[in-house]
Amino acid sequence: MDQSSIDTYNRESDKLIEQFESKAFEQVHEHALPYLPEQPSTVLEVDAGSGRDSAWFASKGHQVIAVEPASVLRIKAQEIHTSPSIRWIDDSLPSLDYVVSLYMTFDLMVLPRLLGRYA
Repeated sequence: MDQSSIDTYNRESDKLIEQFESKAFEQVHEHALPYLPEQPSTVLEVDAGSGRDSAWFASKGHQVIAVEPASVLRIKAQEIHTSPSIRWIDDSLPSLDYVVSLYMTFDLMVLPRLLGRYA
């Protein structure tokens, strides 16, 4: 993500959190629910935003790596969603250098807000 976008996300963090948190995970991702893992899994969420989706996965028993490059947004999200099953990471596409350095594998990658940006 470019620095201009990160700056915008930081500046608009309260508005974005209100927007993201206003709808439940099930409401936003209803079409995907049948395809999500039922067994405890390791989930990578890129551009985690407010952490709503990461928190949902954590509540279902999954371990989550939540990547959010906008520091202000990430800190506020961590304050809202305090599950020990969520590990917050400062990293960004296109390279995800820090995530790669973890040498982890993931059962599921979640990139909901990226489809429009990179399509």
